[in-house]
Amino acid sequence: MYALPSLTVTLTTDPAVLRLARKLLADFVRIVGGSHAEALDVEVAVGEIFANAYYHAYGQRAGPLRVEISYAPPRLQLLIQDHGAPLVDRPTIPAAPPAGGTGLGLYMVGRLMDEAEVIHPSRASRGTAVRMVKRLRAADSPTRGAPG
Repeated sequence: MYALPSLTVTLTTDPAVLRLARKLLADFVRIVGGSHAEALDVEVAVGEIFANAYYHAYGQRAGPLRVEISYAPPRLQLLIQDHGAPLVDRPTIPAAPPAGGTGLGLYMVGRLMDEAEVIHPSRASRGTAVRMVKRLRAADSPTRGAPG
């Protein structure tokens, strides 16, 4: 098991790029010793945040997306930030399934990850960030997580 410095990647919200980025982040989880199930949790949660950026921040158009990844065993942290349209409301990660038909993706993120929060910019700023943490329990195994 080993700690990695943080890695920052800038992407575009083009759907083909986002599909590839989701898969790469899932592979990252497996490379550092996470289980297949943990990698799928991260892939689905990241996909929900990417979809929110594509649909809400950029109106189904391509726009910049910054992804910061850090891993200090067993804690994997992701910070995903768009620079799109400012939010008119202040969404949070719901603790219970939403009744209104929207917000289910953020609810799923909250269930799949150990920690998740929406970070709202100042009123003068554009964009939104989401911070997520997954504790990789499989990475605690002494036979997993070695570089290779």
